[in-house]
Amino acid sequence: MQVSVEINDLECRMTVGVPRARVDEEVEKRLKDLARKSRINGFRPGKVPVRVIQQRYGAQVRQEVIGELTQESFQNAVAQENLRPAGMPSIEFNEDDNNNENISFTAAFEVYPELNAITLDGVSIDKVVTEVTKNDIDEMIDKLREQRKIWEVVERTATEGDVVVLDFEGFLEGEEEPFDGSSATDYSLELGSSRLIAGFESGLMGVAAGEERELKLNFPTDYQNEALADKPVIFKVSAKEVKESRLPEVDAEFIKAFGVEEGEMEAFRADIRDNLERELAETLKSQLKQKVLDGLLEANDIKVPKALVDADAQQLKENMETEFSNQGVDSAQLNLQAEQFTERASKRVQLGVLIAEVVKQNNLQPKAESIRETVENIASTYEEPEAVISWFYSDPNNLKEVEASVLEDEVVSWVLERVSVIEVPQSFNEVMNPTMSDANTEDNAD
Repeated sequence: MQVSVEINDLECRMTVGVPRARVDEEVEKRLKDLARKSRINGFRPGKVPVRVIQQRYGAQVRQEVIGELTQESFQNAVAQENLRPAGMPSIEFNEDDNNNENISFTAAFEVYPELNAITLDGVSIDKVVTEVTKNDIDEMIDKLREQRKIWEVVERTATEGDVVVLDFEGFLEGEEEPFDGSSATDYSLELGSSRLIAGFESGLMGVAAGEERELKLNFPTDYQNEALADKPVIFKVSAKEVKESRLPEVDAEFIKAFGVEEGEMEAFRADIRDNLERELAETLKSQLKQKVLDGLLEANDIKVPKALVDADAQQLKENMETEFSNQGVDSAQLNLQAEQFTERASKRVQLGVLIAEVVKQNNLQPKAESIRETVENIASTYEEPEAVISWFYSDPNNLKEVEASVLEDEVVSWVLERVSVIEVPQSFNEVMNPTMSDANTEDNAD
């Protein structure tokens, strides 16, 4: 088998010559086999002349043989030349009538980049350190109380935070009939929740049960219903009830509702601490992992095969369409294009190549104890953790995603041992609610 290879960046053109004699031999062998098995009128079974089979099936058999030998020769040539194809090759036959020895073809494909060494020059990682405090537990208890607050009817005017039960109708300027979707009966609206257009909730401050009001408002210019955007509207509102919230007491009944059977405050706080610490550990691990991978990518700007990027971009597009479909949104209306995900896909593919290279060069393996620990952490969030653990270990395929995650953790550890790591103290809220923390920082700066 003759092979010649040309590589330009990651684009490879490999020409392979398959001996014509080998093709002819295989074709002849299959035709003789067909002659023994074929049933054709006018001939006894097994006595059909090969020339008849040749006339009927020769072209088809030859095409099948060439296809199979091409695939086999391609794989052998790739192994012989130590190439790592990315994606499927494009095959073009180069038959030369003057060449009686070979049937040649040219395979065009991309290859993975050859990385001699992974560099970590200039990489510095900020590692956030924090702990769960008494105040964090107090705040979580307040949130749990808020989730179970009770609404009670009151005989006073409404203020922010109250719920007003009301009927309303909306009329566009100059129209006598309410427009579609503008009416509601016994609608519960929490004042200050910003659920309705600007001015609606503020226009109900101080309203009392039995009172009627007209709210002259404007739909915002960027309103989701373009037919109503920037149009003036009058809402006729009838308030029926005003309710205020009452937070439940943190008593034994309240505590037992969260699975703490003994109903004692000390056990309740310990359970909350365990949950917060688990969430905190997972968040810190995820954030640190992302910083490490970002640093690895920034220090190793590599070119990756377009075929892999295109395939990943298509997969990201399909994932988003599925996500929207699961939410009841017609994905066809989104008109998503794979090209919209190319930049993200490129980074994902680059990271995949870099991670694989770190694993290969350092012979990293997912540790069995780390796999077990990860499985147990996942199982702990279910009602029957032992059943979940058994499922994972019932089939090696069930562990593949866990093993891949643990292997990425090995890569993260490998990087952290070789770069500058700076510990940055933060509070629990700053870690778990980074957007809110950023907003507070900007407010303080102003």
